[in-house]
Amino acid sequence: MLLRKKFSVWAVIAIAMVCSPFFNSVTQAQGYIFAGLGAGTENRITHSSGYDGTGGDAFVTVGIEPTSANASAMRISVENAVRTWDRLVPTSGNLETDFVNIPSGAFDFESVFLHELGHSLGLAHVNLGFQRISANGRNLTNVEQEFSNASFGNNGQFDLNAGADGVVGSSDDIRGDDVNLQYFKITDNNPFTLPASGVIDSTTYSRDLNDLPAGHNFATNASRDVAEDIFGIANTESVMQQGTFNNEIQRELAVADVIGIRYAESGLDELQGTADDYNLRVNFVEWDGVSERPDIVVDFDSSETGFAVSQSSGEFLTSDHLRISQNNIFFNTGFTWHFNTVSNVQAIPEPSGFVLLLAVGTVVISRRSRR
Repeated sequence: MLLRKKFSVWAVIAIAMVCSPFFNSVTQAQGYIFAGLGAGTENRITHSSGYDGTGGDAFVTVGIEPTSANASAMRISVENAVRTWDRLVPTSGNLETDFVNIPSGAFDFESVFLHELGHSLGLAHVNLGFQRISANGRNLTNVEQEFSNASFGNNGQFDLNAGADGVVGSSDDIRGDDVNLQYFKITDNNPFTLPASGVIDSTTYSRDLNDLPAGHNFATNASRDVAEDIFGIANTESVMQQGTFNNEIQRELAVADVIGIRYAESGLDELQGTADDYNLRVNFVEWDGVSERPDIVVDFDSSETGFAVSQSSGEFLTSDHLRISQNNIFFNTGFTWHFNTVSNVQAIPEPSGFVLLLAVGTVVISRRSRR
C-alpha cells in the first residue's frame, strides 16, 4: 500500500542564485529532497509526476503558458528538450563552448531549459552549486561549487579538498565528514560510461562511500573539468551540472543524466526488472491556459526568478520515495536569450556532429560569464 501524504512546501532548484527561502534544500543526484524535510533524509528518490508506484509507462506533459513573453519564440526549444529527455540517449561531445551563431553575451534558451526540465523530472545538481559552507557561512567560490554534491556533516561545514590530483570533483577528493549525495557506479566510479551489464539500479550504483572502488575517496562528478583532466574526454558535461556560460550550447544529455532517470525507473524497490519498473514518457502538449493544466508549465516571469528556476511541489509514495505533483519552470526576461529555430525531430542536434555514447569533457572560454 502506497503512502500518499502530500506536503505543500516548494522545492526551488535553480541554475542561478535565486532569492528564495527554499533555495538551501538538500539535493541528491537521482532526485532532490524538498525544502523543509530536513537533514538525514538524503536517501529519498524523487520521481516524476507520471509515476504512481506501479510499472508501465509514466507520462509527463509539458506545456507553455500561452500568455507568456516569448511563448512563440521558445516553442521549438521546448519541444526539442522534451524529445531529448524522452529519448534518453547518452551523448559525448554535448558541449559547444564558443557557439558563434548567437549574439555575443546571449544565453541559449534550449540549453538552460534542458537543465531545468531535468529538475522538473526529479533530478538534482550533480555538483554542490550555489550552496553555503554552513547555515550562517560564506557562499562557495566558483571552484568550490564544482565539488560533487553532498550535505555537510556534524562539523557544520563543507570539507573541500581536491586531493593529490588537484582536480575538483574527482575520486581522490578529501571531503571529511561530508555526506555524499551522488550516486556512483560501484565498479569504477566513472560517471561517463554505462555499466557493461546495462543494469542501472541499486546493484550497480550506490551513494554509500563504503561501496567505492579501492583507493577512491568520494563520488566522481560528471563535470567538464573532470572529464577533460581525469578521463581525457573533451567537450562533455552532465546537463545537471549547475552553472552555464553565455555563448555555449548543451542540447544533448550526458551519460550521468541518463543514469539519473534510469535509476529512478527501477522503481520503489530500486531493482531493474521487477514489477514496479516504469518507462518515463515526456510529451509536449498544446495548452490554451483554460483546459487541463500540463504537469509542467513553462513561463517567462521575472518575479519568480533571477535567471531560471524549476519549482515543484510533491508527495510521498513511500517513506523513501517521493514524486513531483506539480511543477513550473520560470525564466527571467532580463537576459539576452537565443531561441533555437531548428527542430530535433529527426534526432539531429544543432550543430550536427555530436557523437553518441559514453564519455565527456570541455574547455572553458574565459571571456564568458557563468550564471
